[in-house]
Amino acid sequence: MQNYGLPLMVSHIKKITIMVCLLGTAFCTQADAQEKKPKISKDSVTNDLDEVNINSNKQGRSTLKLNAPLKQIPITFNSIGKTILDDQGVDDFQSALKNVSGVNPVETYGGFQQFVIRGFTDYLMLVDGFRDERQNISQSAPISSTASVDHIEVVKGPASVLFGHSALGGIINVIRKQPTTTPTYDFSLAYGSYNTRRMTAGAGGAITSKLSYRADFGISDQDGWRKAGFSKANGYLALNYALTANDQFQFQIGAAKDDYQLDAGIPTINGAIPAGVALSTRYNTPQDRMTYSRNDFQLRYNHSFSADTKLTETIAYASDSYHYFSSETLYLNTSQDSVNREFFNFNTSLKPLQNTLELSSVLKIGAIEQRFTFGNSLNYLNWKQFRDSGLPPVTTVGLINPVETQPNIVVTNDTRRILNEFSTSFYLQDWINFTAKLKALVGLRYDYFKGEYRTDKLTGSDFLKGIATDRKSDALTYRFGLVYEPVTAVSIYGSYSNYFKPGRQLPVNDIVLKPETGAMAELGVKLQINDQLSSTTSVYHIRKSDIIIGKGAGVFEQAGKAVSKGIEEDLTYTPNAHISVTAGYSYTDARFKDYVQSATVNLSGKRLYYAPDHQANLWATYRFARRIEDNGFRISAGGNFTGTSFADNDNAVKLPAYTVINAAVHYQFKHVDIGLNVNNVFNKTQYFISAINDNQLYPGKPANYLASLRYKF
Repeated sequence: MQNYGLPLMVSHIKKITIMVCLLGTAFCTQADAQEKKPKISKDSVTNDLDEVNINSNKQGRSTLKLNAPLKQIPITFNSIGKTILDDQGVDDFQSALKNVSGVNPVETYGGFQQFVIRGFTDYLMLVDGFRDERQNISQSAPISSTASVDHIEVVKGPASVLFGHSALGGIINVIRKQPTTTPTYDFSLAYGSYNTRRMTAGAGGAITSKLSYRADFGISDQDGWRKAGFSKANGYLALNYALTANDQFQFQIGAAKDDYQLDAGIPTINGAIPAGVALSTRYNTPQDRMTYSRNDFQLRYNHSFSADTKLTETIAYASDSYHYFSSETLYLNTSQDSVNREFFNFNTSLKPLQNTLELSSVLKIGAIEQRFTFGNSLNYLNWKQFRDSGLPPVTTVGLINPVETQPNIVVTNDTRRILNEFSTSFYLQDWINFTAKLKALVGLRYDYFKGEYRTDKLTGSDFLKGIATDRKSDALTYRFGLVYEPVTAVSIYGSYSNYFKPGRQLPVNDIVLKPETGAMAELGVKLQINDQLSSTTSVYHIRKSDIIIGKGAGVFEQAGKAVSKGIEEDLTYTPNAHISVTAGYSYTDARFKDYVQSATVNLSGKRLYYAPDHQANLWATYRFARRIEDNGFRISAGGNFTGTSFADNDNAVKLPAYTVINAAVHYQFKHVDIGLNVNNVFNKTQYFISAINDNQLYPGKPANYLASLRYKF
């Protein structure tokens, strides 16, 4: 059996560390020389790509809850700004996260999104710092457009210390736009392939001397290249009220209402598309659709005792609801000329209530400076799901050019699953500045978790309560890391952190599922040359134990251990006022280390599904004008390479590697920006981006375009 230990990774670490230190010494000499030259004004440099931030001296990152330079924090961090999303013609999170190395965005069923980070599907989605529990319960969920998004922050690796359980691969934090005191307005229209239509509008400014606001609205719809279209609408309002110079209130409210025509992919024969089947063929019925709505509220109070000490109290509530019906399972009949379809439905409501209380301050003892955050969180979650267990078992439609004859199916929900959870925690994070060259980050968290789960059955006109299953667990999680800066331009860091995830599933066989656990060790090097070059190189080793595996039909098992190890490189380069480049590369080796599935099947050594071995992203822009406010053209090009991955744990169905190249041209005239984006420029076909049920494949889009008009002032 292959050794999945640390020797190879240590070898890579040594090579990379030596190489980057040598480069850093050379760059430091260059940086010293550059410091004597006039620096390029930020007003004269394009910020199209600066917002894909991987390592800089910028402070106050909300996800890290730490006011310190990023290069002095032993964490791998990325930030994707709205400017680059606009330049790329992006208004969905799948496309946005393709700008981050080590993250594989996956969309399935025609409307559900999930993200594989460093080989694992265990991640935590946040909205302005508060947990979106839908991805933790089902690993995927519908997400509306990015109309109200200011930027997206990604923290890689276990992050349980600040935000609680279930974040092994990392955290994705969606930061929405904030109120401004100066008037700002923006408006956009876009039209593109597959009858894609978009409109956004936003405004911000001061209402009174104490009250300011930000409001955003967005609608988008398309027919879909496989006729699995959607329509999305969302709105957002944020208010800031300055009661005194030291007391601030903020209220945020968001709403979304989306409608999706679902897509079950193309059934295959051992992973191969049947002969004669066009990639645009869709086998879902006209009844197959999902409606999704969300309302969320946040109320935050900040009190500043001094410039260094602040108390923050925040309460957040959300209500998510979706109705789903789909011919979800597809497979060929015995003669392989027709497709059998099995249906699935659910109506789900999710209502989380969350509260955090945090105190942050700065403590100086002699020459040592400490910046710490101490907090408490309380979380309550109510989840209900209704299902019809008596749907027709199988209906059939033709394989080639299918003609739909299936009448609508009457749904009678006879099963109700209920989940009630409560958790509380206390946590401490401390950043310690020992010397000009040595920093440390220490974090500690205690979590108490309690859940009640039951399944009710419809009897007559009411539901008969099932037997409740109670689960209790607690865990101590931690993070510690060191940063060493041998020269100004170079920082070398190492960190170790752990993870836990409570078992929330309700198996039909009533087996007791232990919490999942895991840990990560990471070493990395960050380069920072003025505002021109930022680079982060990291190697990591992640272990996950007691993995809970869903087998379908309410059957679960715990599958031993998995290990992911890899290398990542993120880089931004802005040598002058005209050129900006952002690039990333990752190698991920994520495999089961110990998984005996049955007496005859041992999956040890098999790769985890949806975990590509290689990934790369690139986006480069050339601006003809010297300053952002000047009229003129800018051109951009880039794309993504996604390596080989698998659609199942057995590694029986392979998703081959593929490359997609994209390009854009924009013309700016005063406050107006006119753009044309062409995606998949070379019309790459026969590539597959995801799958469901192991062998139903989703082909990627052929060449497509988007024309846009934006107005900002």
